[in-house]
Amino acid sequence: PAVYKLAVKWLLLSTATAPEPAHMSYRPFHAAEPLNPFYIPSIMRTLWDDPSIQACSSLRAELQRLVALFDKWAPETRAAKELRYRLEPVSCFQ
Repeated sequence: PAVYKLAVKWLLLSTATAPEPAHMSYRPFHAAEPLNPFYIPSIMRTLWDDPSIQACSSLRAELQRLVALFDKWAPETRAAKELRYRLEPVSCFQ
């Protein structure tokens, strides 16, 4: 969107020999949703599928232990239950 246009304009309109620096404006970004619930499981999938981790038996065992501990976890608070819901794809890594 606009951020890409700004980058292209900055690249094309600014030069190292320009007498004045090009004007650039900044607006802070505020996401509509505070958290992506699939972010942590996608990182876990990346770790799980990494060839260097799969080649190392101790790291592979630690990941299997993590999944076993997750399966046994019974959260009691609302926040912990929400976290368990969002991390549910972790239990599929076997």
